[in-house]
Amino acid sequence: MLHERGRRRLRTIQTIAVAGGLLGSVLVWNSPAQAVAPKGVNGLIACGGILPTEGGRLRGLCDEPRRQQSAQCHRREPITDYNPLWTPDGKQILYESERPEQLVDDTFELYLMNPDGSGKTLLVANGRPEDIPKGYHPDGSQLAFSSNRDGNSEIYKMNADGTGQIRLTNNPANDNFPRWSPDGTKIIFVSNRSGNNEIWSMDPFGNNLVNLTNNPASDSTPEWLSDGTKIAFTRNVAGSGNEIFTMNADGSNQVNLTQRPGYDAFPTWSPDGTTIIYSRFVEGDTNFSVSGGNYEVFAMNADGSNPRRLTNAFDFDGRCDWQRICTVSGSGDIVGTPGDDVICGSPGNDRIAGLGGNDIILGFGGDDMLAGGDGNDMLFGGTGNDSLLGGAGTDFLSSGPGDDRMSADVGERLDVGAGSDLCAVGGRAVTCPARLS
Repeated sequence: MLHERGRRRLRTIQTIAVAGGLLGSVLVWNSPAQAVAPKGVNGLIACGGILPTEGGRLRGLCDEPRRQQSAQCHRREPITDYNPLWTPDGKQILYESERPEQLVDDTFELYLMNPDGSGKTLLVANGRPEDIPKGYHPDGSQLAFSSNRDGNSEIYKMNADGTGQIRLTNNPANDNFPRWSPDGTKIIFVSNRSGNNEIWSMDPFGNNLVNLTNNPASDSTPEWLSDGTKIAFTRNVAGSGNEIFTMNADGSNQVNLTQRPGYDAFPTWSPDGTTIIYSRFVEGDTNFSVSGGNYEVFAMNADGSNPRRLTNAFDFDGRCDWQRICTVSGSGDIVGTPGDDVICGSPGNDRIAGLGGNDIILGFGGDDMLAGGDGNDMLFGGTGNDSLLGGAGTDFLSSGPGDDRMSADVGERLDVGAGSDLCAVGGRAVTCPARLS
């Protein structure tokens, strides 16, 4: 029965891909992101760390399963690797590397590797100093990063293969640490343009800037909750030190979760939204570094309760990123379940159908046909000529680069990428909205 429903759904989107224009009335282009349940199964945590060696210390990358005490570290040679970032499909880790054989000193190269440390592939060679990747677009087609290539730190974006680099901010202040929203329509970042470090948001073209924190304290390292409704960040609290805060996506309801003297920073949400991991300075620890102390990875519940230590290693552990595992993945014809799924396609041409629940459907390249079922779904075509059908529920459709066709019900949202796109609402063709991402 389930497979027959899936086949019927796949035949439906194939028909829509040919038909072109379809559904009718008022479409909301720029409404706030709808609240949907956080998505994804919690996978591995990738962190940066400094490891002891015979000659001293070196910085490397580690993976650790949730709640595991000892990290499995991939590096043993004198190379600086850090700032890990999982790809949206959870299959690879992007990271920075500074290596002795580089032709240009004091620069970082970007590499991809598999979760076990194998398959290291150079993505961008001899990047400029401080080209720091910080966030993938949810469909995996683009990266946001900060760079001081123009004299001060600014926000840029580029295609996932390193091409098409575009500067988004242009301000004498320093802008850094960009993170794309889960629906791809906003980028949050840190800027001192107002006199101290604040967390700002903008659209993916550098417009519509909003100061979210607006506080005399210094705020940094923002991270989105996977449903886009909250942001975790670090704040330097006078007389206390660095604390972990959360706030709503519009900057309201700022709450201190750690409330302790000392150093707590670099928060990262679990994919299911129940847990926050962060770095904590461990007072009195015997593992001291030249910087004066030992920093370990801790976890706490999303409300700040039940803090617990995850690592017990040398020097600094932190700047982590948490892998989201796809609940359904494959290539060709792919059918979800009646529940809440993260459905991931392949780089090729896929036909993907969600059968119910609040799903995230990711095409990941190729000429894909995506259809949501009943429920509040988010569909991301990615690079390629895609056809997207929302179906029942309050859906969000993001076409990505390519010549795409999108069909939505009343009240749903479309995010049109680069290309010649065709949009339909309520049974008839309409003019596609301006690009949101």
